[in-house]
Amino acid sequence: MTDNYANDAVLLPTISNEPRTNRAEIKDYFSTLLKLEPTSVISKRIINIGCNIAQDVGTYTFTFKGGRKVAARYAFVYEHTDGKWLIEHHHSSAMPEKASAHKKVSHRASKTK
Repeated sequence: MTDNYANDAVLLPTISNEPRTNRAEIKDYFSTLLKLEPTSVISKRIINIGCNIAQDVGTYTFTFKGGRKVAARYAFVYEHTDGKWLIEHHHSSAMPEKASAHKKVSHRASKTK
């Protein structure tokens, strides 16, 4: 999996407070994560592609062994270098508020327009 990351990539992971700033640290994070047997479903995604750079941002839900779920948001920044698209920046974090609270805020905001 680390082959998808640039040598100077930064990973701000979902279930760790420690930023990962090199391939060894990124590999360590994914080794731990994969033991939890995660699956994920993307709920919303926005992709922007430019000259030698691409962004993929959105929301997804992880389901871990035992059924625990984590709703999260993510951002990937890819850079096209030497004929390959590599991840330069990857940020994933648990949603800061519950889905029902978010819906209430969105609902109020739409009424004020």
